[in-house]
Amino acid sequence: MKWFYAESGQQRGPVEEEEFRHLTALGAVQPDTLVWHDGMASWQRWDAVSGAPPANPVPVSPQLNDVATPVVAIQPNGDAKFCSTCGSAFSAAALVPIGDRLICINCKPAFLQSLREGRQGISTNQYGGFWIRFAARLIDGIIMTIVSGIFQFAGLAALGINLADLGKNPGDLVSVFTIFGVTSLIGIGIQMAYEVYFLVTRGATPGKILLNLKVVRSDGAPLSTGRAVGRFFGNMLSSMTLSIGYIIAGIDDQKRALHDHLCDTRVIRTN
Repeated sequence: MKWFYAESGQQRGPVEEEEFRHLTALGAVQPDTLVWHDGMASWQRWDAVSGAPPANPVPVSPQLNDVATPVVAIQPNGDAKFCSTCGSAFSAAALVPIGDRLICINCKPAFLQSLREGRQGISTNQYGGFWIRFAARLIDGIIMTIVSGIFQFAGLAALGINLADLGKNPGDLVSVFTIFGVTSLIGIGIQMAYEVYFLVTRGATPGKILLNLKVVRSDGAPLSTGRAVGRFFGNMLSSMTLSIGYIIAGIDDQKRALHDHLCDTRVIRTN
């Protein structure tokens, strides 16, 4: 059995049963420490799980107050829910429903402060704005230009095609346009595979990872493969609108570009 435990508001683990028992003996895991392992419905205090004498209780009010004991994310599984603010996975008991959102206790104080100030939802500095997203896309563009170029030229070389020899004769124009079309399709396919793979497996492309950004659903859930594919083509649509689809992110209250509106996604900061 592998255990997870909370320490200073952060998740620790997994640790094997023997190591976990050693941690309890050393005092690293206290009676009031939140613990969880696969099969438990939610995080619980160690004294409730082990039957040890309870420590001084730490009050955690279910009401919407400012002070709460930090709750750590669980390993995502079929029963996990996602915080609408940070996107981390929690058990349902660790999330507070506020309107149509689910907010974890770690994010609740900032969320409530935004409500007091009359702002809708969480503070906009939790979202990735236009310029940081532009920088992330620029990084991804450089990576994809290099990767696509390697695959395209390797494919042409394998077919015995020399671009320098094409276009020398008028009759070669058909060949030029054919090769251009084929390489363009290869490039699009590689770009789609790149973006879909990283969004589904990591929640962000390398450019976004470097800038501490993550793409999630409006409820904080990760993207499915189908939604990631749709977002890729939505990106193309944002480009076709003279980039107005991207510029929308600069004025939207949740920094959503056109493709975010179409696919119900948000780009959030992870730091």
